[in-house]
Amino acid sequence: MAEMIAAQRFNLRENINLPIYGAVTTGTIWQFLILEGNLLCIDLREYYIRDTEKLLAMSVSSISGISRLPRCRVSATLGVY
Repeated sequence: MAEMIAAQRFNLRENINLPIYGAVTTGTIWQFLILEGNLLCIDLREYYIRDTEKLLAMSVSSISGISRLPRCRVSATLGVY
């Protein structure tokens, strides 16, 4: 999450206001996040390395910026940073 906030701050200094996509992985299990403004959305579903099709689909959609997380399972409003 810290890297996502840093990327958002960098973008804002350049007057770029886009969602920041992130992933957390153990190497075999992946989870995805999105930061928009001060709202952090976490998809609690776990994507396994053996499900490469799903994993690649999530990665491609975040790179292209055309898709959001399928369902925001947890969201948190971040304080002033």
